[in-house]
Amino acid sequence: MVTFIATIIIVILALIAFSLGLLLSLPKELRVTQSQVLQHPQKRIAEMVSNLNLWHKWNPWLLHDPESNRSNESEHSWNSQFFGKGRIDAKNGVQNNKLHFSAEFKGIQSKVEIDWDGNDSTTEITWRIHSALPWYRRWQQFRLQHLLKQDLQLGLFLLDNLLEESPEIFRIEFGNRVERSEALGISQHFFGSFDELSDYASEAFEKLFGELKEQQQASAPLTAYHKVDLTSMTTECELFIPVNDVAEGQISSRLPGGTYYRIDYFGAYRHLELVWNQSIQHLLSIGLRIDRSRPYLEEYLTNPQEGAEDTMHTVLYLPIK
Repeated sequence: MVTFIATIIIVILALIAFSLGLLLSLPKELRVTQSQVLQHPQKRIAEMVSNLNLWHKWNPWLLHDPESNRSNESEHSWNSQFFGKGRIDAKNGVQNNKLHFSAEFKGIQSKVEIDWDGNDSTTEITWRIHSALPWYRRWQQFRLQHLLKQDLQLGLFLLDNLLEESPEIFRIEFGNRVERSEALGISQHFFGSFDELSDYASEAFEKLFGELKEQQQASAPLTAYHKVDLTSMTTECELFIPVNDVAEGQISSRLPGGTYYRIDYFGAYRHLELVWNQSIQHLLSIGLRIDRSRPYLEEYLTNPQEGAEDTMHTVLYLPIK
């Protein structure tokens, strides 16, 4: 009996030692780089990056938590419980087309660098984050890298848009928990790539609206994403119009009710991938868990035929536990 217990203890210690060894063998540093060529002269990029009074308009972390803005005339800073903190002061300045500052993401101290190189018409801007990972956080490296890369993509998009003579509308309002009832509706199913879905959706909704009867009361159309494969960028979903009753011959289905996290987006449909990425990151960062047994919902409150594309109002519903 003693021998058996001793063997179990040795096996457990061996597994712990193996796990620690594997953890310590992972890279010690986290490096994230995102570049983009902007159709703006190098001089304008330098002016924008060095103007601390404008940073709040394109800082990707402030988008999630505007109340964390702690900026004044001499510095731009933010301090959020969920989305990190950072500080850029006038002493940093712009030197040799570079800006350096320190920040903290997910509790990890990081060095941030922005540099650019261009001419009088185009400029390539690069945003880098370098962090030293404590040994117990190394297993999170790939997830952190993915999340921070999405943040940098958002920041460069916001900067590019801000530099335009007529910036397009792009606004995300992170909401709160809502309860949705089970919904009855007419629908068409789709399986394929997101590129194919873009063309298919307009025809499918036109057909579904054409099938509505006079006595049917319809609500805003939506897409219900049942499965999403980000590797192949394909989805299994249904285009859905909620109705009070289904007429004979119509293809119908029901969407489950439950608790969702609502996020309102105002802007062009072509940026929805960026919005979804930030929405899921927001949800996870504030400690909510996604219920993968129910579909993600994308509700269209504005008719695209009745207004400019960047005035569209779309509501995302993320199923949560």
